[in-house]
Amino acid sequence: MNTAYVLLRNNYADWEAASALAELRRTFGFPVQAIGLTPEPIVSMGA
Repeated sequence: MNTAYVLLRNNYADWEAASALAELRRTFGFPVQAIGLTPEPIVSMGA
């Protein structure tokens, strides 16, 4: 099965990828995984 990965960095805009990732999951059944470059928590610009 295919998986959609989204690479997140600090201060990312959380609304930008939301629609695309939701459609990949809902329409095509892709599992979605968020990944970062470090093990520390990632914080969006909306936090």
